[in-house]
Amino acid sequence: LAIDGQLALTSAALVVFVLGNVSDIVTLDLRGVHTQVTLWESIWFTWLSGQEVVALLAGATAFAFPRAVILLRLYVLTPLAAGRRVRGFVPAMRALRWVTRWSMVEVFLFGTLVAIVKIAGLASVIPGVGIFSFVVLTLLLAANQAAGLHGIWQHASKLPA
Repeated sequence: LAIDGQLALTSAALVVFVLGNVSDIVTLDLRGVHTQVTLWESIWFTWLSGQEVVALLAGATAFAFPRAVILLRLYVLTPLAAGRRVRGFVPAMRALRWVTRWSMVEVFLFGTLVAIVKIAGLASVIPGVGIFSFVVLTLLLAANQAAGLHGIWQHASKLPA
């Protein structure tokens, strides 16, 4: 995939990432009581329930690492699309390779879907914009990961340092 294509995927991922983090993941209706939950509310409630490690892992793998992947890709790809290499290209690419391993939006999405299916027997469950945003984000990050980093290295090697 060309640099412009990867930049377009990454830009779309940023938009969907923001949308997914500010929108409700799910709305639960139990005997007339409506509860809407965002990613951050679910992480906070997990923390309050005494599951601090789970909350930290969820925050890291569903928010911090995907955000780092998106921002590092934008940091590297935007100047490359303009025909120049960014300062700190090599450390940024190494960091990108490392954080990509830990970005697990798909695991978060799968866990959320399992939880929604399990709770559907107890309450009315209405998927929100946030869950669909995370589905699209998973696809965009997978497409970016499939494009790999080799093409970025190759393109950058042709440019002056």
